[in-house]
Amino acid sequence: MAVNTWKEQFVYKETFYQRLELMLSKIDFENINSVIDLGCGNQWAKNIVPKNVKYIPVDFYKHCNNTITLDFNRGEYYDDYVDLAICSGIFEYIYDLKSFIEKMARYSNYVVCSYHFKDYKTYHSKIWVNDYDAESFIKIFQKNGFELEIPIIHTDMHKGESLCYFKRIGIENFVKEV
Repeated sequence: MAVNTWKEQFVYKETFYQRLELMLSKIDFENINSVIDLGCGNQWAKNIVPKNVKYIPVDFYKHCNNTITLDFNRGEYYDDYVDLAICSGIFEYIYDLKSFIEKMARYSNYVVCSYHFKDYKTYHSKIWVNDYDAESFIKIFQKNGFELEIPIIHTDMHKGESLCYFKRIGIENFVKEV
């Protein structure tokens, strides 16, 4: 069985909130009615998502009373439809990322995520359990009916982290006009 490497007493840095602000600042929430925050931690995204959008917090640990606790490394997933899945800083900790993305694809039309691609990062944590290059990562989403809405955004945040905005093929855009 896969051992979870995420620590319960993890210190959430201010830069994590800044990453969420950047990720969500590009989203047009006009047609987004529900959001699932996968790996929600202390639910900082709830402060950024518009109040009229249903917010569903999911994490391995129950940092807040309303957090839904699931173990993604045991194949658990929230099995109800949402418009948008937020995956900020969690993909590196999921052993079977292909299966996780396949499940996520069944229940959402849009995904905004961060990832440290092995071809762009300047750092590798010893507790990360997977290591994809950008092309392989994108192919997982494409095999599940998604496409990149805009090109990958490479940031200087968190030592080479990148942001991706995926949408189900054939549906309207969800990123604001630049």
